[in-house]
Amino acid sequence: MQCQLPFLPHPHFPVRYLQHPYKFLKVSRLIKRRTIANEACDTGRISINGKLQKASYEVKVGDVISIRFGEKPVEARVLSVKEPIRKEEAEELFEYL
Repeated sequence: MQCQLPFLPHPHFPVRYLQHPYKFLKVSRLIKRRTIANEACDTGRISINGKLQKASYEVKVGDVISIRFGEKPVEARVLSVKEPIRKEEAEELFEYL
């Protein structure tokens, strides 16, 4: 019989608890499409913790994301960063402020 060990992360490739903003916005369903989220980051419509951020920034738990589309700005605090996630669980990733 062959013994199977549980999965252990490799020390040089740790488990990621960070995501780029465009990916988080898509996974959390705050913005429907990743390309639109990426454009919003690049055009300065997304600020994280009060600072404009590019798409290469790494979103962490506790960050406050502000999205400016039209006249209705949206602010949300990041509660969890994980993927893949089902549509029903998407609202568990953030809370509206």
